[in-house]
Order: sequence, then structure tokens, then C-alpha cells
Amino acid sequence: MYHSKYFLYAGTDSNEIDVLDKVLNSIDRGKQIVAVPNGFDLISFLQHVGKGESYPQLIILNLEMERLSGRATLELLKSDDIYCLIPTFMLLTEDSSNDRRFCISLGTDIIVKPTTRAGWVSAVKQLCASCE
Repeated sequence: MYHSKYFLYAGTDSNEIDVLDKVLNSIDRGKQIVAVPNGFDLISFLQHVGKGESYPQLIILNLEMERLSGRATLELLKSDDIYCLIPTFMLLTEDSSNDRRFCISLGTDIIVKPTTRAGWVSAVKQLCASCE
């Protein structure tokens, strides 16, 4: 399926996926982005990780998603005995105190979506550091 060094991304922004993948590849060629369109598909993906396969090193959630929001997905992840062990990051369009409190209460880091390549490099370095 996937090698053991991958980040699982939930969201449909193809530009964001492309930038994340390119920046990640420039920082660590051994890692890749695996993208699913929403929280429902993310949970389904995790449920189908087979015996001997690896879970993602971390999960990146968009707050706004169809079918299952970032908030609902995060609550499901953190209530599971296995999935709660996978580091999670919430991608926010803007930093709101309500979203920040919610994420902190569930032990999830926040990344406000960068607007520059340098910002994406900094964000991806933060993601990679959480896996070390």
C-alpha cells in the first residue's frame, strides 16, 4: 500500500496538496503525502490499514470539510485507542480563539494556512519535527 513514512491529509484543495507534497519532498524525500477528500474517507482509510502495514506518521486535517468536518473527525480520532496515538494537526484558514481552544483541548496542534512558500516550508518543518 504505502511505505511507512507518509502523512495523511484530509481535504480537497489540490493546490494545497501539491504544495505540501513538493515542500515535503524537498525537506525529506523519504516522506509522502497521501490525500483523502474528507474526514469520513480518512476514518475509512485508517480502518483499512492492513496487518503489517503502517499507520501514517501524522494526520493533517482541514477544519472545513464535507461529509465529516475537521472537528468531528478530530473527535473521532481522539476517542479511538489507536488513532489517538497518531499526531494530528488542524489546518485553519484563520486563527480563531474558539478553534484554538477546541484543538488544544484535544491535544492537537494548529497550523494557520501559509500564504507564501517560505510559510509552507516553515509549516512542513514543524510537521516533520513532530515525527522525530
